[in-house]
Amino acid sequence: MIIKNQDFECEYVDGLAYLFNIKEGIGYDFSEVTSDIWMLVDSKSVDEICDILHDKYDVEKTLLKKDIQSFVDECINEGLLYNEEICDVQLEGYL
Repeated sequence: MIIKNQDFECEYVDGLAYLFNIKEGIGYDFSEVTSDIWMLVDSKSVDEICDILHDKYDVEKTLLKKDIQSFVDECINEGLLYNEEICDVQLEGYL
């Protein structure tokens, strides 16, 4: 499962997501597709998101899944998202 970094506030304007981290002075704006992914991403797998969005967008499912995974990976690299399984494994060493 993928979880959102709670340090970021999200506002939606005309269906588009805008993320802000006031402490860090960082902001992001997303396209229509990435905004839809962002809305669905909390506690859902890439496969679940793909199943939901496949009904909305006229695109081959394998390509859609690849694009969703790329977006999720980029968000993880930027610190916007966390992979819950990786977090759990990393925390086990500290408990």
